[in-house]
Amino acid sequence: MTIEMDTSSNTNLVYLIDQIRSNLSTPNGNETMTETPRAHAWLLTTLSIYGDQFNVLIDLYRLFREYKSYILLSFIIEHILQYHINEIDKNNYIQEEFQLIFTSSSNR
Repeated sequence: MTIEMDTSSNTNLVYLIDQIRSNLSTPNGNETMTETPRAHAWLLTTLSIYGDQFNVLIDLYRLFREYKSYILLSFIIEHILQYHINEIDKNNYIQEEFQLIFTSSSNR
């Protein structure tokens, strides 16, 4: 599992993403990722530095969705809803993703 993120121009962001990835682990026989406390810490550090950049948030969203890292994914969703609510309407990918999430959760 490797999602390509456009971080080539920013070595600091590459480092932070690598730290998050290295602190995700897959338990034996389970497809859902387990996040270590360090993964949470690296995510919070990344959000404090790059949380205002919507494109970085979308890349993190894709990464955590691909890795099935649902706890970290929920952090990204909450951050986007709290700080970037106006940008959701401008991004088709995130609109569709959120629509799927909220539609499936309301059907339960």
